[in-house]
Amino acid sequence: MDIAPPPSVVDLVEDKLADSIWKSWFNLLRESLQVEAWHSVGATGEPAFQNSWVNSITAGVPPASFYKDPLDVVHLRGNINTGLTATTAFTLPLGYRPPYTVVQIVYNNNGGPGPGGANVYLTVNTDGTVVPTFSAGTDIWLDGTSFRI
Repeated sequence: MDIAPPPSVVDLVEDKLADSIWKSWFNLLRESLQVEAWHSVGATGEPAFQNSWVNSITAGVPPASFYKDPLDVVHLRGNINTGLTATTAFTLPLGYRPPYTVVQIVYNNNGGPGPGGANVYLTVNTDGTVVPTFSAGTDIWLDGTSFRI
């Protein structure tokens, strides 16, 4: 949807319809920037977990989820566990897959990158497979993983 730029301040001062013009433009902008709800992995109609991966059952931690914002950036959140390293945890549907392989450093229950932490990577492949790779620990945090499609 193409949205015309807002009127200039001069136009608004001279135009007695300034209030309705701004309201109209703001409503068009708001409608075009609607953010979709989180899609929870494993929920009905959503991607299923694979290879023994499941949501971590920790109070206050959201389930593994994803959504696409109005700028076509996909965001992941949640904490998963019980799967084996370098196996697919779940597969993102069409429309949520990156145009190239994305590899991001993430954290797990054994820490993260740096002194004393485990190397933990989350790979999102162009076929939508989400693959955690780690050397120790099992709880993988998806939070902070994002990419533009």
